[in-house]
Amino acid sequence: MARETKAQEAERNEAIETLRRFGVVPGATIYTSVSRVARSGMSRLVHCYIVCEETYNGKTTHEIQDISGLVANAIGWKRDHQDGGIKVSGCGMDMCFHTVYTLGQVMFPNGGPRDKSERRGARDAGDHEPSGGYLLRKRDL
Repeated sequence: MARETKAQEAERNEAIETLRRFGVVPGATIYTSVSRVARSGMSRLVHCYIVCEETYNGKTTHEIQDISGLVANAIGWKRDHQDGGIKVSGCGMDMCFHTVYTLGQVMFPNGGPRDKSERRGARDAGDHEPSGGYLLRKRDL
């Protein structure tokens, strides 16, 4: 991987902080959709969304926010200029999961508290999830 410049590092850190303000914390659900698949099947455009809770004058509303640009900046992947989706290369697996997992690894590099309701296997033990990739949930739209 190429070294990032100070400007790229600042942009990545700003994107991570903005995502945290939007509510991307351990246990948050990231909603994903694929808008386009390359003819070769080797890449796709992925969009990421989160539901934000806002309170104004005592009324709570839920707004859907497109966080694709922030996710792309945080994980260092490119975006499609026409569609706005994150360009994800590869095939043979769930590329939306790959995107959300990578975001979790970038945002929580040291892991974090494990959600006790979600065990990944018989070897699971303890309250700390070592991989930040598993701290976010993914749901397809």
